[in-house]
This record gives sequence, C-alpha cells and structure tokens, in this order.
Amino acid sequence: TPLTGRVVPIAAASFLDPRHGTGLVYSSPGGSPHDFLALKEAQREGRLPAELRVINTVEIKDKRRQLVPIVGECYAADKLAKYGITDPSDARMEECKQELYKEEHYGGVLVQVGEHSGIPIKQAKEKIHAALVAEQRGGVLYEPSRRAETRAAQPVIVARLQGQWFLNYGGADAKAKAMALLDGMEYLPSQHKGPQKGALEWVQRRPCARRRGIGTPLPQDPVAGRAAVRLDHLPDLLPAGPLSQRREYCRGRPHRRIPGLGVPRSCRLAAPAAQ
Repeated sequence: TPLTGRVVPIAAASFLDPRHGTGLVYSSPGGSPHDFLALKEAQREGRLPAELRVINTVEIKDKRRQLVPIVGECYAADKLAKYGITDPSDARMEECKQELYKEEHYGGVLVQVGEHSGIPIKQAKEKIHAALVAEQRGGVLYEPSRRAETRAAQPVIVARLQGQWFLNYGGADAKAKAMALLDGMEYLPSQHKGPQKGALEWVQRRPCARRRGIGTPLPQDPVAGRAAVRLDHLPDLLPAGPLSQRREYCRGRPHRRIPGLGVPRSCRLAAPAAQ
C-alpha cells in the first residue's frame, strides 16, 4: 500500500463490476462484513493463503467514549456473529453493514498506519487523499453518474487516444458568454430552458477525437491541414430543444432560416402555405 509499504495480496472477486472505476478495489475485511465473508470464501477456495489474517487499522469507541473491544478476529467478524450471518446473500446483511459503518464513522479512529494513526474515520478519506496527492501517488477519478450507452443501447467504452484533445467548456469567460446567450434566447416550450442552463453549468471538458464525418479541424492541431482531430458532429453540439419543437409551438409563427440548416422540419410542416 502506498502510505504504509505493506504488501497486499490480490484476488478475484465475483461481486465486483470490472466496468466500475478501475475494476480494482481495496478489500476492508476488518470493517466490512461483506468483505470479511469474501476473504474467508477466497481462503476456502484457495484463491488466498489460509494463513492470511486481518490487520485491524481502526479502533471504535462507543457514545460514552469507551473503547469497543474486538472479541473475534475483527469488528466485522463480531458484527456477523451478532447477527448470525454466514452467507453474504442473507437478507440482514445490509442492516449488519450499515450498523458497523455508522459506528466506525462516528466513533472510529485509524491505528497502525504510521503518522496517520489517530485520524477520525469521518476525516480520514479527505486527509489520506490529500497525502496521496501530495506524494503524487493518487488523484481524482471522474466517473459518470450512470452507465453510458450509445443510441443503439450498446455499451460506451471510454479510452484516451493518442493525440487526444479535450475542449474546455469550464472557463469562467466561456460560461459567462454562454449564459448571456442563453438568457437572450426564447425557448419553446419554455421548460426546456432550465435543463439547458443546468447542462451549461455542469459541463467542464469534453474529449474530441472524431476521425470521420463533418466537423472543423482544431486550429491548435500541430499538423497543418490534418483533419484527424475534429469537432463533434454538428447535431451533437446543438441544443436538442430549439431544433425539435412540437408542431403546435411553431404553427402560425414566423420562421427564420438558419444558415446551413434551414427551417426545422416540424416548423416547415406547420408553416403557412404562403411561406
């Protein structure tokens, strides 16, 4: 481990999703009932050495600030014994886990972790992260809030390509200009404007490496005339709302032709015959 120098064994686990994050996570058998049962299962199946023992790196104090003793191998083992759980699929497992997590969060401190010993658990995440970043052994991993799929319901595989460019939409100036333009726009239906504002506030950086289709080569591309790095397809860059209005919002209203795009189809269908 980066901060303690301990050698940690690696084992396969069926309950992990390889598509989540890096697909590799730390197991905490001392503080997680689920992980403790997974450890014992891996030992029975020969995926981990039988002599492997849990290192307790947390001490818990109760509401009276009295140390909670470890009766068995660790706090997780004691909590499982209290509930009588031997199978991870037990219906009471979630209740068992949450009870221990709550006790650790409010009454736990780190131990046996060198200079980081004594840090309360509720502060440990931020402090350990800061230490890893300071030593250039950690950083920030951004993950989507949902599983990304294509329009054909196929999984999206994210990869950073050689020569990858990222368009920065997070600059204060760019956001201010975008918001000013948005404020001056008339949205039909009007409820589309709120989500568009939220999207503008949220977006930060977008990868850009499309090698086919229409688009504009980035001026920063060091190879003059090369169209290997292009902006996304034009329809993907435009807000969906203004170009896909319901027919009743366009009927009887004057329409302006957008250079290169023409009048949206829904508006053309509803336009007066004279136009």
